[in-house]
Amino acid sequence: MADILLIHGTWTGGWIWTSVRRSLAVRGHNVVAPTLTGLGEREHLLTGETGLDTHIEDLLAVVRWENLQDVLLVAHSYGGMLVSALADRLPGTVSGVILMNAALPRDGETMLDMQTADRRDQVLKIAAAQGQGYLVPKRMLLNTGITDKAAADSFTQRSSDHPLRSLTQPLSVGDGLARVGRKLHLIADHASERFRKDHAWAAAQPDWQTGTLGSSHYPMATVPEETASLIDAFISASGRHEPGGGAARPR
Repeated sequence: MADILLIHGTWTGGWIWTSVRRSLAVRGHNVVAPTLTGLGEREHLLTGETGLDTHIEDLLAVVRWENLQDVLLVAHSYGGMLVSALADRLPGTVSGVILMNAALPRDGETMLDMQTADRRDQVLKIAAAQGQGYLVPKRMLLNTGITDKAAADSFTQRSSDHPLRSLTQPLSVGDGLARVGRKLHLIADHASERFRKDHAWAAAQPDWQTGTLGSSHYPMATVPEETASLIDAFISASGRHEPGGGAARPR
């Protein structure tokens, strides 16, 4: 059994992990999938001050109040920004990390720094014109890859406008992530240029494993059982060099 903290990305919430969370719980794991301030069922708490630091504090509180130990952090997209911070601020508590088409930031970077110049400008312009200057409208949501129309509509309806400040606030971290013993970097079929560069970097490191997800940007929505199996296999490997699992093709 493992303590697993599932971290969602932009425009979504803890709900995005529901199927994966249930599958992992059946396998005996203690799984927590919180929603960050301003999103999902907590979207009513969003203000212009909601930023990256707010979301870091959200997760630090979850780890504390849920009394998570030897925790595996599994992050999607923007959630990678939070993984780096948690690993830095919780020495000895984070036992493993899985970045699932997720950011791998350097100290001083923002989430928008990892986007193309065109995408960055588009986000800022839309936030200014349609998001009161502090929201990124949920219509910026990436293609979900969900083929069932009812399921795709449900996903879109549950998404939320995202706090702009969380994407523009620089991350301040040290070498906490480097001290985590087991790390897996996964990218989806149509990963961004920056995510692919980080994937290539991770593949060259002795303390990282890498793999590819046979899915869209949202594997937890399109292939949830395979995603849960991948996470479970990573835990079971416990020191071996191959992560295994049906949702990834490690190398």
